[in-house]
Amino acid sequence: MLEKHDVGLCFAGHVHWPSVAPLGGGYEVVAPSTCSFPQAYLLVHVEPRGTTIELVPLADNPELAEAYRAARADPRGSRLTDSTDAGYFQRFPLVDAAPDRWAVP
Repeated sequence: MLEKHDVGLCFAGHVHWPSVAPLGGGYEVVAPSTCSFPQAYLLVHVEPRGTTIELVPLADNPELAEAYRAARADPRGSRLTDSTDAGYFQRFPLVDAAPDRWAVP
């Protein structure tokens, strides 16, 4: 259905973890949670040349460290902290699909 209607970008948020995945000829962008690690929101810029999505942190370093410790202590949150420890956020941007630089890292 997404390809049929030329939908290039779809947003979701239930998993509370920022991510991007190919979906129906475009991308699914998952927004982070604003209340748990890593507290952030997405700022979407739609322009004639394309769309840019920024991850905007809501926590300062001490608050982020506190949220990290809380996630680490929760069996459900330890997957998130394991990904962080493995360098997940250092791999941003997750997708760079500018017409002159087609790449999915």
